[in-house]
Amino acid sequence: MTDKEANDYAEKREALLEPIEAEIYSMVEPDIPAALASERGLEQLNDNLRDVIAGTLFRYQRAMAELAVANYPGRVPKMLSPTEILQSLEMAGSSFADWFKRQSPSRWMLDVLNATPEHLQHVVKSAISAAVYGMQARQEGFGWSTPPGGWRWITRPELSKTGKSCGVCTPMNGKRARARDQFELKIPVHPHCHCLLAPVN
Repeated sequence: MTDKEANDYAEKREALLEPIEAEIYSMVEPDIPAALASERGLEQLNDNLRDVIAGTLFRYQRAMAELAVANYPGRVPKMLSPTEILQSLEMAGSSFADWFKRQSPSRWMLDVLNATPEHLQHVVKSAISAAVYGMQARQEGFGWSTPPGGWRWITRPELSKTGKSCGVCTPMNGKRARARDQFELKIPVHPHCHCLLAPVN
């Protein structure tokens, strides 16, 4: 991909993924007041968030893959079941299946016990973001053919609230590697990470 092609693809990617994030959040937002009121409500939010993420990404995974291969040569990868999606996607080094597994409480619930409304909303949106952008990165990684020039890391500072890339991603901008797994970090690096590994012709 040229710089222009990578930027054009990144814009199309955002146009697809932002509404998916919003759709997932709209389905779990009604559970937030009950989750703030009791542990039972938090359990319900945990389970609903897990199921909605898995079900929604299951429905959109083909569109995500088709967007990738429409913009760079490759083929649509094998589609995953909702369970496989949760097992394959990661947040902070652990699978979503592990994060949301209820063992009184789940790991995700431990992060939000006694949370303020703002903190709980932030954590919910962070999990959704990590799942959606992780799924798109998976579709790109498994869908795109290996480019002759390897891969180039592109940050998207214009999409952050501050207009700057975070301190973790900024040093990665422009770095190249022959294979995607040769980068020291994995995209998405963190929730709300909009970085892209672009093929280099």
